[in-house]
Amino acid sequence: DQIVVQVEGSYLGQSYFVLPKGARLLEFLNTVAIDPKETDYNSVSIRRQSVAERQKKALEESLDRLEQTYLGAPSSTAEEAQVRAQEAELISQFVEKARDTKPTGRLVVTNNDQLVDIRLQHGDVVTLPKRTDSVLISGEVYVPQSAVFVDNKTVWDYIDGAGGITQRADDDRILIVRQNGEVVDADEAQLRAGDEILVLPAVSSKNIQLAQSISQIVYQIAVATKVALDL
Repeated sequence: DQIVVQVEGSYLGQSYFVLPKGARLLEFLNTVAIDPKETDYNSVSIRRQSVAERQKKALEESLDRLEQTYLGAPSSTAEEAQVRAQEAELISQFVEKARDTKPTGRLVVTNNDQLVDIRLQHGDVVTLPKRTDSVLISGEVYVPQSAVFVDNKTVWDYIDGAGGITQRADDDRILIVRQNGEVVDADEAQLRAGDEILVLPAVSSKNIQLAQSISQIVYQIAVATKVALDL
């Protein structure tokens, strides 16, 4: 009849709570002591084991489809066989690295910047992030770094300040990761303090369909782990 929920991040007091089954997020948050000057209470998120398991299963299924589609494809000429062999090596290396990634299980609990009053589950970890005045720039940039958030600076201003994008970067696939776990396209969102700018790598392959498949998995990994997995 009870569940245990943990709190992490910027809070005061205890970190583990025993709650009645069916307890909801907003009621629970009202019992957690915080310093409003230190805690970004508008960016709450939850790490949930069942979400991490679903993310991992979805990733494994995508990797299985990638291997089944391309590793066993027949070749009609010696030249095509050589290309297939190169593709197979690329795919095998990528799949090996991708299988090692660990999804965070981050559950976004906001809608239009308003918290949704969801039911909590046993083992949930509620994240109360610390207020910050910085922006993190990572992925395919020359100098990954944190920079002070300035209201009128654009995503590309921050990327240029990090040395610009590398030769492996895909300048059409730049993501903004919010503190609450939300992932949005950099072209469609306004930067906020605490955001992470994540530059994804481009997939270099003459096989357009293969490149699209790997690019989709790279995006899937970025959403689940906040890692721009390179090739």
